[in-house]
Amino acid sequence: KEIMRYPIEIKGKTKKQVTKLNLSGHGLKEFPQNIYEYTNLTKLVLCNNQIKVIPKDILKLKHLKVLDLANNDISTLHSSIFRLPKLRTLNVYGNKIKKFPVQLLESNIRVLIAGMNRIEEFDFSVLRSLENIDLSNNQIR
Repeated sequence: KEIMRYPIEIKGKTKKQVTKLNLSGHGLKEFPQNIYEYTNLTKLVLCNNQIKVIPKDILKLKHLKVLDLANNDISTLHSSIFRLPKLRTLNVYGNKIKKFPVQLLESNIRVLIAGMNRIEEFDFSVLRSLENIDLSNNQIR
């Protein structure tokens, strides 16, 4: 298995040509700093790492449709993530999230995978806009 080099470089492609990036299982503790230079990303997979925070800089990835952060150490979701205009799928399965910000209601997210977290309360009025939701193995009252 090739060792990840930081900053990320993808051979044979310009940063504008890269639309999908999979950095699963690389022991990352944070988003790689130069990830935001890949402005045409539509799919970003960072599952099975040790990421604790989703940086506000994620808003620079305006074309992102799929964000997969399953099995990390995220405990808080900032409202900024829900302002990504094209984000349709958010996978935060297996993190430490306790609740979702109200901005989830205004987001364009259609698929929310949030099983195996620490969610205690959830505004089910959000179900109007969601096509698919997984809240299994949480502590919803």
